[in-house]
Amino acid sequence: MKHLFKHFIFAVVLLNIITMNILYAEMSKTEAVQKMILAREKQFARAKHGLTVLYDEYLAYLRVKTGKFKPKTPLYRIKDDTVVIDAVAVNDSDILKEQLESLGMKQAVIYGNVVSGLLPIEAIKDMDALKSLQFARPSYAITSSGRVDSQGDIAMKSDLARSRYGIDGTGNTIGVLSDSFNCLGGAVNDVRNDDLHDEITILEEEFGCFSGSDEGRAMMQIIHDIAPGASLAFHTAYNGMADFAIGIIELKTEAGANIIVDDVQYFAEPMFQDGIIAQAVDIVKDLGAAYFSAAGNSGRDAYESLFQPSGEASVFFGEPHDFDPGVDTDTFQSVTIPEGTEVYIVLQWDSPFYSVSPPGSRNDVDIFLTNDPATTVLAYGIDNNIGSDPVETLYYYNPIGSGNTNFNIVIENTRGPAPKLIKYVLFNFEGTINEYDTESGTLYGHANAAGALAVGAAAYYETPEFGVDPAQLEYYSSAGPTVVIFDENGAFSAPKARKKPEIVSIDGVNTTFFGTDTETDGFPNFFGTSAAAPHAAAVAALMLEANPLLSPDDIYSILKDTALDMEDSGFDYDSGYGLIQADRAVEEALLR
Repeated sequence: MKHLFKHFIFAVVLLNIITMNILYAEMSKTEAVQKMILAREKQFARAKHGLTVLYDEYLAYLRVKTGKFKPKTPLYRIKDDTVVIDAVAVNDSDILKEQLESLGMKQAVIYGNVVSGLLPIEAIKDMDALKSLQFARPSYAITSSGRVDSQGDIAMKSDLARSRYGIDGTGNTIGVLSDSFNCLGGAVNDVRNDDLHDEITILEEEFGCFSGSDEGRAMMQIIHDIAPGASLAFHTAYNGMADFAIGIIELKTEAGANIIVDDVQYFAEPMFQDGIIAQAVDIVKDLGAAYFSAAGNSGRDAYESLFQPSGEASVFFGEPHDFDPGVDTDTFQSVTIPEGTEVYIVLQWDSPFYSVSPPGSRNDVDIFLTNDPATTVLAYGIDNNIGSDPVETLYYYNPIGSGNTNFNIVIENTRGPAPKLIKYVLFNFEGTINEYDTESGTLYGHANAAGALAVGAAAYYETPEFGVDPAQLEYYSSAGPTVVIFDENGAFSAPKARKKPEIVSIDGVNTTFFGTDTETDGFPNFFGTSAAAPHAAAVAALMLEANPLLSPDDIYSILKDTALDMEDSGFDYDSGYGLIQADRAVEEALLR
């Protein structure tokens, strides 16, 4: 059936353009999509598609003004009538910041050539007049959370390390980056109940607390259980990519953190190049801070391939990629998305990022999600990427009762030379890739930085201390590798398949408020690599108290050398070097 669409077929195509359900009757799919693209590119040349969609939704809301404005895509971070954006300067980011502030941007910050801040939604239409602006996009980010005392203390033997060596992390400061710290207002009780340190440095909270779940405070509860003597500091990672990068630096230079941990990933972080957040990680590591990053929760839900020009007529408006690695041709990749679930698809390809190193992408690649048979475009990533960043993001929610779980992915090269390498990663995906599944690495961005230690997850109750040997990796713990092929200047460099993740730590543990109470013991359980990363960071504090002369590289090597193998002997791209063992790590630290 799918191959029929390589020919000229005319049908009635329904395009859900968010606020405009336009029916192009008796019109081919290609014509319908082209009309939509031309209309949007003509309207906003510098604002990416996600912002034009948001603007249209907001205008529709203003016409009726019923209730509170809520965009259909849940990843926008909205505060009243403003949205967090990342804007990229043509040359001078200071000038761009001033011009954006003249449009009403609040809390604007600069890192490199990126300006992040809260922009009035109505001002999106005015950004085209800013000659200092190359492009702007919504600041999409996601934490790596999955769905009292941490049981991880027992599972990784940090309880033994504390009692045997008389240490509790004293003399160290652990900086935490997540969505928010105290937007829900429970920090006072945490301190009163000794679930948190009574002295915490807050450098910056999430703008307006409009989406924060206080995941950062849950991470701090874990740290306090493992290393109760360590001081704590917090900086949100949810105020845009530039602000995240600045927060990493400030935790070291202003709060004095010698250990830093985060659990946030921005979709638009480069896969094949070190972006501004990864560069900030490398800076603080060179300044003496050990950096721990959650590996992510996408398992091996990724597709990676050389781009294979199909030689077929466009499905929509570019040359389709041929998913079939054999002699046949297939421009549709079948996937299953269960009813009542959502998926984010982030597609990138082998061009440098303008936001890192102009002149940016030399090609324009698009991605579509269609029905099976492919008569209806349900979601798409359609930005003009030339001279911009080589990234497309697609979101789709399959409603309960839709009667359909079978979909297709289509990838097309629209303009410029065909890319050589393409890769997409699926987030929040509960379905299956039904064909041509490469089961590639999903770990990318700053967790893939050379200066970071990426941390995978194993549930505490699936470790040797709880009767399971070897420990079992969580199915969603993100795997490597993602190959870095460009340097910071955008020049091609020798491919680097970094050994990521390096270690596995513990999740599924109790907190006082965060997560779901899966054990029905009255305490919610915190799942995901978001919970694993702070466990590992706290162990580093114990190691540094035992031996304050340890460098970040010393800490990394000791944690890897003393870990328990989980899958292959030695390193593997799923579980790294294995499960962290705090007692052995501290013992080794004393010998250095």
